[in-house]
Amino acid sequence: MKLFLGFAVANIPYFTILRFEIYRPVLCNLVCESLLSLVFICMSFVEIGKRMEYSLGSTAFSCLMFTIAIVTNISFLLFCFVMFFITGNHRELMRGALGVWPVLLGLIAVECAQAPPATTRRLFVFEIPVLIMLFFFWLFLHCSACSVCLLCCRQALVIYTALGTWTFSN
Repeated sequence: MKLFLGFAVANIPYFTILRFEIYRPVLCNLVCESLLSLVFICMSFVEIGKRMEYSLGSTAFSCLMFTIAIVTNISFLLFCFVMFFITGNHRELMRGALGVWPVLLGLIAVECAQAPPATTRRLFVFEIPVLIMLFFFWLFLHCSACSVCLLCCRQALVIYTALGTWTFSN
């Protein structure tokens, strides 16, 4: 049996809110899921980290990282509780969030929003214009929102069918 000790600090809504383990939203960003994930984070973070720390200063950059980490984890907790109240499924409270990716993607979005429109940013080996990178972030957010809406509609259909107020005809 494989045991992953990262779940001891993962941001799991059941433990964070209902068991009042408030250290989880802070510490969950310090754990990586795998070595490969850590390598990709280091490759992505070196260039953007140096540039943003130089322009903001060390204290402001660390405050920005901490703020992004807390805001993303609190929004994750709210999202899980909203999905729990919509679906009534207790598994929604057992979802876990951990890793540095939300902080890194938040920093990239902040940097792209502040950059002049004609600049490009390196994504691994590709040079991508800033506006296209922001479009991909918007598209990712839109697709996530659409999947949440589809899940809510599906759950409403299940509730209506269970109550017998809406039946399907063959």
